Amino acid sequence: IDEIDDFEAFIHDVYEACRMQGIPVDTAIAENGVGQFEINLNHVPDALRAADDAVLFKRTVKGIARKHGFAACFMAKPYGERAGNGFHVHFSVIDKDGRNIFDDGSDQGSDIMR
Repeated sequence: IDEIDDFEAFIHDVYEACRMQGIPVDTAIAENGVGQFEINLNHVPDALRAADDAVLFKRTVKGIARKHGFAACFMAKPYGERAGNGFHVHFSVIDKDGRNIFDDGSDQGSDIMR
């Protein structure tokens, strides 16, 4: 929580810019590396919209980082001696009945998932 507090103005500006652009951001948490955060985008029903949101989000974060004197990087591991990070995506595929085809309630996931 201390690290989130140290970057409160930056994160606030990211959330505000995303709100103004209709990018559905959710939770922000501090990750393992210094100045490393995870900010989740909410699910949307359209894959193209999700892709557009992801690109706009990255551009927004990079621009706001510059405004605050930071540099935002989405590389998986920009520094060999530090904790890695990376832009990753979680997928849910919903069937015609509204059920997630990957989730059968087990820890292993459905046959389709495996």
